Amino acid sequence: MGYAFIILALLAIVVWALNFGRKHGPQKTQLVESIEREQREEQERIERENRERERQAAETAKLIKEAERTVAMIDLMNQAKAVGDNDTVDIIMKNLYHGDLPTQYADGSYQSMYPELMIVKIAGINYRGNLSAYVGKFKGIMKPEPTNEYDQKAIMIKCEDGKHLGYVPEDETDDVRAFIKTADVDFKPYRIQGEINEGEDGEGKKYFYGRIYIVKKEEE
Repeated sequence: MGYAFIILALLAIVVWALNFGRKHGPQKTQLVESIEREQREEQERIERENRERERQAAETAKLIKEAERTVAMIDLMNQAKAVGDNDTVDIIMKNLYHGDLPTQYADGSYQSMYPELMIVKIAGINYRGNLSAYVGKFKGIMKPEPTNEYDQKAIMIKCEDGKHLGYVPEDETDDVRAFIKTADVDFKPYRIQGEINEGEDGEGKKYFYGRIYIVKKEEE
């Protein structure tokens, strides 16, 4: 009698377990599948977002590169104009130029692409007052200022109307003299071309920056 009861009890447990599995097994499977599906969808979303970020980064890099090339092309054209290379100017204007472009240095300036051309920043330009009227290209002269109390080798830069725009940087005056082949402290006024630009700092304060193009004269 005792053994029969135990056997019946075991059979009842087995039947219950089978019924429980049939009732709850599919629910458990569906829950797992639902979680796995959500995980797959989340992973796909992340991958789509990553691809979109990569696409946008590549597009931004392309735009930056195109902008840098455009600025370098403009700089080359200005150099060509300064030395009278009208053929290069014409090719650039027709958007047919595919040659080398000037390298931009860390300070934002560009290398000269012509051996007869030297490009120099205008130092002290922001001590010359409001130069808004002079923004753009200009023609002028550079001339020594041996009476300068701070630097007897100073070379001032003037617009053709006589406006004092600034100086050749102190550390480049010897290079400029060597370029135009004169060691004279007080050489004659030397004709130059240049350009002045205007900007604003982070506080909205206006400032100016510029450079000159010095073209070496042909030897007589």
